Amino acid sequence: MATQNTYQITDYSNEKSSFAVTSVTANAGNLAAQQTLAADLAAAVDDLTIGELTKQQMGLVILDTPAIPTNPYAQRELKWLVQYQGDSSGKLFSTEIAAPDVTDNVVVNTDIADLASTDWAAFVTAFEALVRSPDNGTETVTVIGARLVGRNI
Repeated sequence: MATQNTYQITDYSNEKSSFAVTSVTANAGNLAAQQTLAADLAAAVDDLTIGELTKQQMGLVILDTPAIPTNPYAQRELKWLVQYQGDSSGKLFSTEIAAPDVTDNVVVNTDIADLASTDWAAFVTAFEALVRSPDNGTETVTVIGARLVGRNI
């Protein structure tokens, strides 16, 4: 059974937003490697948000802190909408990351993420190393794009 990895972001108003991705089934033989990949994705997510990454879960609660960001623009209603695709099936999936850090991470005068930026390049590398298709815990995925969206939750 595939592993579910959940990341929680807290915004300036102490509201929580989370997203989850699927990775390969964790077992005794690959747990350390999977934890490293999950931590790499957490670090990459942290670089793409002005919110506080306050929880990371991989079956076990790895991170759980009451931190609240100091930036008043760190609001969960604004998000990165990340789109990715199964490498074999071609099926499209998406996930959202709250309180985006847009500085140097969007194409000028657009809401489109600049995947060539340092933060996005690190995220794509970490995401593709860890994440597997939600439909098939062994199918690798490719990030195909991201954009800034507003969500009234």
